[in-house]
Amino acid sequence: MRPKILLIIDDDPDDREFFCEALKEVDGSAICYTCKNGMEAIDMLTSEQSPVPDFIFLDLNMPVLSGKQCLLALKKIRKLGQTHIIIYTTSKLTDDFSETISMGAMHFMTKPTRFADLRDALGNVLAENWTLVR
Repeated sequence: MRPKILLIIDDDPDDREFFCEALKEVDGSAICYTCKNGMEAIDMLTSEQSPVPDFIFLDLNMPVLSGKQCLLALKKIRKLGQTHIIIYTTSKLTDDFSETISMGAMHFMTKPTRFADLRDALGNVLAENWTLVR
């Protein structure tokens, strides 16, 4: 069984590091790629050599390209057709949830502040236990 590939797109370096550390504890074989903004992610993912992530975690509030703009661009990349895109944000707004789900995000996850909560949420995502992720 091949390792899971995850990509986190987030402008906060601490959030990216926190995420990858939690992932390592959940699944030591998983591969965690990071991008600091949507443009960097689009450039990476449109490269022929780039791996196809199983899951993309996308922050909404970023400079250069907002999370919603990035989501629209990601949905146009054919090779990402089977990739689960999860909004990963500090927002708890119902409108953000509804809009991003209607735009094609698989789930909406408010960033946990505790490491253990993030680890548990990532475990649910990797198990595709979607009812527990939000």
